[in-house]
Amino acid sequence: MGLVATALWSPGATAKTDLAERLLASEQDIDAALQNAQHNNLLHVTGDASTPVLAAVDRRSPEERDPARRRSGDIRAWAKARGIKVNEPGHIPLEIAAQFQQNTDLNE
Repeated sequence: MGLVATALWSPGATAKTDLAERLLASEQDIDAALQNAQHNNLLHVTGDASTPVLAAVDRRSPEERDPARRRSGDIRAWAKARGIKVNEPGHIPLEIAAQFQQNTDLNE
């Protein structure tokens, strides 16, 4: 059933009767599909029982959702491998980021 796809295209709260009509299914089928989708972590379902709010679960890692986090992790790993002290949480000094950029530009 295309419940996850329908959730992505549905505006906010959607009545189960509307979902059933769109998917040519019974309300019982919709209930079962919603339970299955929640159980398999495909959808977040909130709202009341008759008008659920569906949201697809973002399965990407935090680094995939935010490329800046990946870059920060790369800079920290690069600095650590060279014995440069960088605090794990927080701001990376511009000098270290510039050194990383120069080093990676030379290696490409």
